[in-house]
Amino acid sequence: MRCAVFIFILGCFFSCRNEDGWYETEIGSEVDVALPATAVFANLSAFEGLSAAVPDLFWIEKVIEETPTPVRIIVLSDSTYFEERLVEVDEDQLQIFYTVDKTSLPIKDVRHLIKIAQQDDGQKCIISWVTTFVVQEKNRERIQTKFSGMQEAYLYSLQLMGVELEEMMNDESF
Repeated sequence: MRCAVFIFILGCFFSCRNEDGWYETEIGSEVDVALPATAVFANLSAFEGLSAAVPDLFWIEKVIEETPTPVRIIVLSDSTYFEERLVEVDEDQLQIFYTVDKTSLPIKDVRHLIKIAQQDDGQKCIISWVTTFVVQEKNRERIQTKFSGMQEAYLYSLQLMGVELEEMMNDESF
């Protein structure tokens, strides 16, 4: 089994090749956000609210199954399709875990874990988002780039919301 770790400015990924030529891959991103952890958790755990946070990235979003483990469909602007299932929302640990049941991408066993950690002042938090999946060598770089871009776009939009809120709070006319 061969493994490699690659580090980017905003994130990193880890990849390990199995005997059959498929790679277990992990992509992670982390960002500081000028919003309280509970506010960020409420935004992220609202399973149907993803496209509102990043309207330029997501084209269609629809919750198709209202159960304790809801399912949503996301179609990106490039027609990439995901059917995602919310598996667990842990309000005590501020963690969200979901999987991809179906996708148009040539990947399998997709799992997302989002963790939110409150910073000392109570008005800021750190969000870490880790995605793991299995992919064939020929598609590995393209899929890693797609997931990294999706994570970074969403986390950047949350970061911008925090900056805007912070500016409003510091505005003397507010």
